[in-house]
Amino acid sequence: MHLSIEPLNGVKGLPLGSSKATVRSFFSGELKVFRRSPTSVPADYWPDLGVFAYYKADGALEALEFTSPAILELGGASLFPISMEVALRFLRQTDPHVKVEIDSAISNALGISIWTAIGKEADSQVETLLLFGAGYYG
Repeated sequence: MHLSIEPLNGVKGLPLGSSKATVRSFFSGELKVFRRSPTSVPADYWPDLGVFAYYKADGALEALEFTSPAILELGGASLFPISMEVALRFLRQTDPHVKVEIDSAISNALGISIWTAIGKEADSQVETLLLFGAGYYG
């Protein structure tokens, strides 16, 4: 599935804040519902698409997370799948205040978080990309 990122607003055709029903009609295929913790709001997962949808208590879409085989682009540039090195360079060009950790980076200005299990070695690949709105990380 090829999707176009809309910074701080999800993906083209599916804005953050959308209802659970809207999200479920946007994505097709096998749907699995799960909880990240015993007290968390139920989330949706489409394993064939590599898409996770996280919701607020009222059912509004709070964040979207992508893994393989999803393909995402931002402004015509491929942002997933991509190496951590290239992703960090891209995020820093757009947001000089990117917060970089050993295994992740967060751009609050773009509403994009990337993660890898390997760390930020040049050849490590971004394993997940999270799209979120303003205030998601506090």
